[in-house]
Amino acid sequence: MPEKGSPTQERDTAARSGRVSTEVKLALIEHALRPLAIFLVGLLLVVWLWPVRKNVELLKVGPLEAKIREQAEEKNVQKELQALEKLTDEQLQFFLIIGKDRRSELITYSGSEVSEATLQSLKAAGLLNWFKKEVDKNGNVSYRWEASAKGYQLHQIIFNLMVDSIRRSADA
Repeated sequence: MPEKGSPTQERDTAARSGRVSTEVKLALIEHALRPLAIFLVGLLLVVWLWPVRKNVELLKVGPLEAKIREQAEEKNVQKELQALEKLTDEQLQFFLIIGKDRRSELITYSGSEVSEATLQSLKAAGLLNWFKKEVDKNGNVSYRWEASAKGYQLHQIIFNLMVDSIRRSADA
């Protein structure tokens, strides 16, 4: 066994410390770089996606709904858009039929989908200015109405975006 402080022991110690540092370096390269690289890639991904977080809403609701919301906000008809949620499917379909601005025309309609309750719901939602029930000599009931300015604007937004969406789908 070499004596303490002898040149042989100093060589052995130097060799061991050099070997250890080389082994530590290799271990770090082999095992520590992968988690570090994953962390850096994750950090870069978060930094890159942070400004895009508003567009996640577009993915969640879909492009048509997002465009309707955006244009409703631009035209200041968000309240009327929110009121559509309270309408039944039949009332909503009826609004899409009658919501067009026809102030110069007298609209008289009778059919199973139109009722006083439906027209009252549309008026309460701010989509109609007025409606009137008429009964002729034979007892036939018909209705007349006028779409509100905001109801007409909302109808235009929805209708135009749906038509554009249908046309793009057909072209694809």
